[in-house]
Amino acid sequence: MYGIHTWRWPRTRAVSVACLAMGIAFSAGSVAFAQEQPEGELRPLRVVWWEAVPLCFKTGNVLSGFGCEVVEAILTEADLPYELIEVEALAAGLEKLRSGAADLTAAPIPQLSELEAEYDYSRGIYETGAQIVASTGIGGPRSLRTLLRATYLLELLAAAFLVVIVVAHAIWLIERKRPDSNFRPGYRHGIYDAFWWACVTATTVGYGDAVPRGALGRAVALLWMFGALFLVTLFIGSVSAAVTVRHLDPGIRTVDDLRGHQVGLLAGTPVVERVRLRGVDPILYPTPGGLFDAMTAGELDAIVHEWAMASYYVRHDGKGRAVLAGPRFTRSKAALLLPEESPHREALDRAILRIVENGLYDQIHARWFHEIAGASDE
Repeated sequence: MYGIHTWRWPRTRAVSVACLAMGIAFSAGSVAFAQEQPEGELRPLRVVWWEAVPLCFKTGNVLSGFGCEVVEAILTEADLPYELIEVEALAAGLEKLRSGAADLTAAPIPQLSELEAEYDYSRGIYETGAQIVASTGIGGPRSLRTLLRATYLLELLAAAFLVVIVVAHAIWLIERKRPDSNFRPGYRHGIYDAFWWACVTATTVGYGDAVPRGALGRAVALLWMFGALFLVTLFIGSVSAAVTVRHLDPGIRTVDDLRGHQVGLLAGTPVVERVRLRGVDPILYPTPGGLFDAMTAGELDAIVHEWAMASYYVRHDGKGRAVLAGPRFTRSKAALLLPEESPHREALDRAILRIVENGLYDQIHARWFHEIAGASDE
């Protein structure tokens, strides 16, 4: 018995010592945790943002934009504290979400299958998609024949020439036998005189070197003056249309039309691979600002970018330099991106529904999107 008792006592004592040490460690850990995470205080959501006009951008020291305002409204409605973390571009934001260094994006992201596999999305916030933007400067290489055919200018010129010939013959036949006629009686010279008169009358120049003398000739001249005004107006309108088409129509409607052109895309987006699958080898830019700057500088023929940002660019910095080309390449909802299985998704979705129901979302949407709504192809 003694031997057994003597053998058990040290183990009991060792267990006691171990339990005491664990208790001390647990107490120390609890104190440290309490200092790091005060009771009743939630850790602020880390909201990652990057320059993406008009979704998120800084004016001076003030952060604004549709996405930033919507996120602020959602988190306020959900009563969730948050802090903003700035990154260079979307790719850096995705990496922070993937590594657990961020909880939410401020800029809405198109809902794409490639991202859905790794992240969670909130409820959709607005309709978006990948939009082609083409430079107006690439309209020049289109052939003149194509432009003339598109505006019916050749047909109009041919019709105008025939009308002038008919009027010239009519005025010459009426005026050629008068002794005071300004139109010589011989056909060759007389038609030349009449053709000259018909042309200068049509263009309202009216030099006065050849005029009809008789009543019938003047009646024909009066009819020709009014008819010529209509003809000249059609001609000017057709020429204006040809110039406008040549300037504004880049000849790009689909992604397949981008082959052979200098095309820019934002690096790190799933759209890059989709464009490459269509035989286009794009130039990749790390930030949206760099992408749009290259477009403005004339270094690119076209870009493929998120619809809201592309539309805003065309109506502001790219005005006169670029146009929305064709329908959207892809269509999807834009939503806030969260880490996979985020515990905040349900709270955010409920808050989104509440700001939609109370009208706050509509106010923010109208303030940022009413200007570019006309650029939508819906």
